[in-house]
Amino acid sequence: MDESAFLDKLATALEIDRSALGQPESLFNPGSWDSLAIMEVIAIIDDCYGITVPAVELAKCNTVESLLSLVRRHKLS
Repeated sequence: MDESAFLDKLATALEIDRSALGQPESLFNPGSWDSLAIMEVIAIIDDCYGITVPAVELAKCNTVESLLSLVRRHKLS
């Protein structure tokens, strides 16, 4: 799946405007991820890329770029 489709699903899950995902500023407050959001994003990553990222690492992501970087690292592992 391409990154654009992943970002579409992410925006829907997080209930934010898709265009906000392209902005470089922090979109997520570290430590503010609730368990449901973490599990939902883990499921989206698994669905889109067939990989599982650790919840602890995901919870540390505070920008879309840091989230995409996490996905890229785990795709290569």
